[in-house]
Amino acid sequence: MLKVTENEVFFEAQRSMIRELSTHIARLEEIHAIIKANKELKALLSSCATCALQYNPEMKQYYERRIKQGKSTMSTINVIRNKLVARIFAVVARGTPYVNTLKYAS
Repeated sequence: MLKVTENEVFFEAQRSMIRELSTHIARLEEIHAIIKANKELKALLSSCATCALQYNPEMKQYYERRIKQGKSTMSTINVIRNKLVARIFAVVARGTPYVNTLKYAS
């Protein structure tokens, strides 16, 4: 029969804790990378939204209408970002170029 000393038990517990800690640190690093990427993407989408406000009459009308309703500027820009993402996904899903429907409106 093998005898297990207290030191061996202690060192095995330490090794186990180190393994858990290294796994936890690796997960935190992955989460940090995801959060950082999301911030970069959000900044790019914000730039796209402000450009859309300058050059897209439909988005500009929508922005002005929401501001008149008393909505905050950042809330409205967030909605415009979401509209841009929805348009991008729709174009990719359909596989056809974007069609500006505003010019067909009467």
